[in-house]
Amino acid sequence: MELAKCLDWLDMKEDGSVLYVAFGLQARQEEAQMREIGVGLEGSGSNFLWAVRGEPKLDDGFGDKVKGRALMI
Repeated sequence: MELAKCLDWLDMKEDGSVLYVAFGLQARQEEAQMREIGVGLEGSGSNFLWAVRGEPKLDDGFGDKVKGRALMI
């Protein structure tokens, strides 16, 4: 994702209203851990920017449930 698109998305959110989630390049989460993180973010009701490596396997419908309040890069 382009940096400009990320910044545009952030600019649409209220100051201090976005959680930033990243584990760095060295961390490797198992599939089950990624799903649990996704469930937690979904349940938080907060806007979030989640930096992930690869294509995480999340629960069906995750994208629809967090649409508009989530950005995954």
